[in-house]
Amino acid sequence: GDEEMMVREGILTRNERHIPYARIQNINLVQNPFHRLLRVAEVHVETASGTKPEAIIRVLSLDAVAAIRERVFKDRAEGETVSVEGREESAQRLLELSTRDLLLLGLISNRGMVVIAAVMGVIWQVDV
Repeated sequence: GDEEMMVREGILTRNERHIPYARIQNINLVQNPFHRLLRVAEVHVETASGTKPEAIIRVLSLDAVAAIRERVFKDRAEGETVSVEGREESAQRLLELSTRDLLLLGLISNRGMVVIAAVMGVIWQVDV
């Protein structure tokens, strides 16, 4: 909906979580040097429910993080109270990752290195 963050993950095993904006306390960024070079970050969405982040988005552009922060914390910054009555149900997509972003995620999270190593191994065996 319009008042919650929906996080979908998985290709073979699908997982979908809904986190109401009101429960989100913090959105932290984690960047290694490679992340900084590509202007992306790992995003941790934290709520009061526990010590672990409620959601982790492995690779996200800094512009997308700014847009998400603005949307999540907009009502709090303006000091508005949101009325549930009369609310129009319209889902607004904040972010959709492209194939390029997904490939970048795979490379940065070291899962891509396994594929590269396997391909290099096959090439080496064929050449020898």
